[in-house]
Amino acid sequence: MNSTQKNFDLAKKRQERGLTQQELAELSGLTSRTIQRIEKGDVVPYGDTIRKLAKGLDLSVDELKSVAGEMNENAQTHILAFYHFAPLLGIVIPFTNVLIPLFLWISYRDKHTLYDFHGRISLNFQLTITLLALIPIVLLVLYFPVGFPLLMGVGLYTVACCIINGIRALKNRLPKYYLFLHFL
Repeated sequence: MNSTQKNFDLAKKRQERGLTQQELAELSGLTSRTIQRIEKGDVVPYGDTIRKLAKGLDLSVDELKSVAGEMNENAQTHILAFYHFAPLLGIVIPFTNVLIPLFLWISYRDKHTLYDFHGRISLNFQLTITLLALIPIVLLVLYFPVGFPLLMGVGLYTVACCIINGIRALKNRLPKYYLFLHFL
């Protein structure tokens, strides 16, 4: 099997969790022989097998696939970070916090699972924040002393999350956004 077919390093993920092949087989409901064949590269897991492996490793399918690819080029890492830093332009230009990640995601989602994962999570967060910001904006018009602090709180939370996750992307780590709805 060539390296383009292999979409994640199961042995590495298993060892990071401190599991043996037999333990992973029991947790995932697969046979230890199947685990061995996947780790050797004799077979490429699809569908239900990936779901079972993700469950056994206590990861989501997206996390299992996304952490697999080695990010060895700076350009790839910078694109991932841009997914998280670019929405900060929304402070100056309205709706660029959603539009830029959307265009990036549409352009890059098919090139690598990490692009798809980072793009979807960034877009979900930005869409949620945009909708959430409507509440303080309405309160700003109706009752300024309540609306203004709420709007500032949402803004500061958004900026902090974007910067933290942009830095995480530069360090080849998965983003961690809290409090967002899954639109995509």
